[in-house]
Amino acid sequence: PRTIARCDKVCEEISRYVFRTGSEIVLDDALVDESFGASEYMIKHKVRSVLAMPIRHSGNILGVLYLENNLASGVFTRARVTFLNFLLTQTAISLENAMLFAKREQTERALRKSESKYRTLIENVPQRIFMKDAESSYVSCNAAYAKDLGIEAETIAGKTDFDFYPRELAEKYRADDARVMRARKTVELEESYVINGGETKTVQTVKTPVFDERGETTGILGIFWDITERKRAEKERSKLEAQLQHKLRLESIGQLAGGVAHDFNNLLVGIIGNAELLKMKIPDDSPERPFIERIDGAASRATHLTSQLLAFSRKGKMQCVRFDVHDLIEDVIHLLE
Repeated sequence: PRTIARCDKVCEEISRYVFRTGSEIVLDDALVDESFGASEYMIKHKVRSVLAMPIRHSGNILGVLYLENNLASGVFTRARVTFLNFLLTQTAISLENAMLFAKREQTERALRKSESKYRTLIENVPQRIFMKDAESSYVSCNAAYAKDLGIEAETIAGKTDFDFYPRELAEKYRADDARVMRARKTVELEESYVINGGETKTVQTVKTPVFDERGETTGILGIFWDITERKRAEKERSKLEAQLQHKLRLESIGQLAGGVAHDFNNLLVGIIGNAELLKMKIPDDSPERPFIERIDGAASRATHLTSQLLAFSRKGKMQCVRFDVHDLIEDVIHLLE
């Protein structure tokens, strides 16, 4: 027998005809056949008998058996063709089984490769990933989560949150699981998380329901990551923003105080100036002299007050001096009298 790759065009035509029509071809004497006898290949190789039969199984043609004999004509008798048909039936079954096995092997290799790829991805991400069943019992988790719990990932199956967390926190986690499965929707939330050793962190958690082929909820898939530093930074930023707002308010008040101080200073210049003129005109022994002195003293203290306002508005210099508070009280009493 020759493969199609080694045969002349005429062999290929015979094989393709059988494959296309599903009919067998038997040539008792190929050299005198009207269709193929003039073929250069037949003449060169002195082909006498030719048989081409489909390899069929379950209504499908899997291939073509091509046989030729250059010693005698009429080699492929009906009895031999019938026997070959029987052999081809068994061959077709074996071929189909081999093809199915090869296809299954290919599918399994692709599945293993896919599983390995996703397992590598899951095991190398810093996020913690886990799966639970409908009873909120763990089914599996990745290495990052197992490390936090202080266990091997393979040992988490069948355990619950009560095996790893304080009761209050475990009940909260299970209530969230039930809510996700009941709503059949993905939920995202911020929550507390206690790692092995007692350290508490803040995490961002996403939980989504898992469904079977009938659409029934069979559990949840969860993923979470540490946001403790982010929350701390946000709190610090809020604190700095509050300090900035306070500083801006103080600056606004200072600007207002500075404007008032300047206007008040302008008034004091006139008061002090007129008080000095009165002191120049009124004798020292005059009964009005003490009133002029009090006006001048009060104006001087008002000048110190405007200096303090200017210092507050950062437009003047702050001066710290010691004074007797009794003197200040006496001056105020005199003014009131």
